[in-house]
Amino acid sequence: MVMAVNAPETADDLLAARLDERRDRIAYVQGGRALSRGQLDDDANRLAALLRRLDVAHGAPVPIVLNKSLEFVTAIFGVLKSGAMFVPFDVYDAPERIRYILDDLAAPVVITDERHLPLVEPHRRAREGLRVVLARDEAGADAPRPALRFEAPDGGPAAPDDAGPPPRSHGPGSRAYTIYTSGSTGRPKGVVVRHESLVNYVRETVRLLEFGEGTRIMCVKSFSFDASLTDIFCPLYSGGLVRLVDQKHITPRLLDRGVREHRLTHLSCTPSVLKLLVGFSDLRPDDFASLESITFGGEAISAAVLRVLQEKLPHVRLFNRYGPTEATVVAATYEVTEPLAPDDVIPLGKPHPGVSLFAFDDDGAPLREGGRGELLIGGVQLMQGYWNDPAMTARAMGFDARAGMTLYRTGDLVTVDARGNYVYLGRLDQTIKKYGFRINLHEIENALKAVAGVGDCVCVFVTRGEEQLIVAYVRAEGASARDLKAALSGRLPSYMVPDLFEVVADLPVTSSGKPDRDRLKAAFLAGGGP
Repeated sequence: MVMAVNAPETADDLLAARLDERRDRIAYVQGGRALSRGQLDDDANRLAALLRRLDVAHGAPVPIVLNKSLEFVTAIFGVLKSGAMFVPFDVYDAPERIRYILDDLAAPVVITDERHLPLVEPHRRAREGLRVVLARDEAGADAPRPALRFEAPDGGPAAPDDAGPPPRSHGPGSRAYTIYTSGSTGRPKGVVVRHESLVNYVRETVRLLEFGEGTRIMCVKSFSFDASLTDIFCPLYSGGLVRLVDQKHITPRLLDRGVREHRLTHLSCTPSVLKLLVGFSDLRPDDFASLESITFGGEAISAAVLRVLQEKLPHVRLFNRYGPTEATVVAATYEVTEPLAPDDVIPLGKPHPGVSLFAFDDDGAPLREGGRGELLIGGVQLMQGYWNDPAMTARAMGFDARAGMTLYRTGDLVTVDARGNYVYLGRLDQTIKKYGFRINLHEIENALKAVAGVGDCVCVFVTRGEEQLIVAYVRAEGASARDLKAALSGRLPSYMVPDLFEVVADLPVTSSGKPDRDRLKAAFLAGGGP
């Protein structure tokens, strides 16, 4: 049952809602450690006071370079309370990518700990005036409750032992966070999201999924991935519980065990992982009795997988969710309520209140059944823009007279079904979705071109049966596929490293001189060379 709470205006209000009634309620668990709502509030207040003492400006970016942990959650809320915006990092990312993002942000302060300080040091040496705030758990890693202390070890102040809520310096239109995604320029791009966008998303997700005080979920996503914001904020707002798992990849075994051992009420994963779970688990209703809903998104879902869930777990609600990072995690949701046929296609769903979806034909008219066009998104959940890149922002979004509002161009090709629902068909550009991650093939190509000995390269995305593969065709002298993979492992996140490398003497081009990706795809699927 969803609990009524005070209407939040900013993201830190999601913690403050009915806090007086819930201070002792555990909000987050990691291993044998737990963090209550009251302790989170107190520790976040102390960090916010320290950031104010360091003169961190309203809306300034504050990178958080920590393991996914209770300390990371506290840092997020401390930054929000200070009026700055948090920028989450994945410490498993390639050091080169971390350094690039830190340089791009030019932030005044970085939050990290002793363990991950080496990731920050190259940037710290190059940037004069950068302050580092260290998070220390003085209770020890084995203590049931963290005792956090934040300090600036370079002669700066420490957080006060006792600090109340800081004076409010931010509002609904202020920046809340920036998350970096794969960019078409070959470099990551920072998506800046306002408080009101995140609050709308959280509020509507809690309502749609009927989260309440009994909600129990498991967060296995990286905090640098925007889908993790669902896990961080939605159960907190509803009064539920989050179990943090510092694991790089979701596995069906992990999900199956989590539901049975921790009596989880909600699962969230990509369709690829959901299919593996259906094949791995016997899905006994008694074992899954606690489960109320499963959400999935990031790629197309097979009706056959959902039919198995409908048959074995009829009490579980199934939701397909759609949205780019630029529209604050999820912009539309479709609940699967009717029995499915094997060839049914699952629509993208209805937009959240405050969000609008549009698609037009070549004549500028709204799409009719069977038509094809680019999906456009408008409304409160649109990003503020790309960090430090107004030109890219202008290319991605702008006022559209047909809709009478500012729209974001998703690059997703859609059609309209007989019931008026938008149905995803594919990408209009070279940005692809693989296992829930949005990846731009140009970023991979640019990373490859920076490898010694590589002359040129083209990456293609192919589907072979149930497999989703990124295949890199590379002109390189004296380099093997193993060499190329090893070189990229230090430059890109693991999910962006191509699955296969083909070292070739030449690359095909179209009549206009552009890489002939279609020919490469066809040759690969036919089992031949380029």
